[in-house]
Amino acid sequence: MAGHPGSCLVGVGFCANDRVVSADGTRMIRVWDRGGRLLRQIEVQCDGPVQQAAFSPRGDRALCACDDGTLRLFDLNNGKEIAFLRGHQGGVMAVAFSPDGRLAASGGNDCTMRLWELPR
Repeated sequence: MAGHPGSCLVGVGFCANDRVVSADGTRMIRVWDRGGRLLRQIEVQCDGPVQQAAFSPRGDRALCACDDGTLRLFDLNNGKEIAFLRGHQGGVMAVAFSPDGRLAASGGNDCTMRLWELPR
């Protein structure tokens, strides 16, 4: 797949309906069909690059760890931001979904790990 020239991928994942999702070190999430055709591009409205992205177990959501200390949760079907999470005192460097997709864990430059209950 193409589409991230000059950018370092920080997250990839499979979604429903044979879609693939990618995030790079900029402020973009991209949804592709398995043939490599770009289906959707989502701009993450954060003050700094996305450091990592995780994709929900069902593949319908993306959670972005942002350098501005926030996490952003997106619906990949319509591209809308579902939740804005703030709590770290520095950049968020790691993020993961729980196996059931109801919780998220994040780790930041402030040397803390946080658990988040996600909206349904």
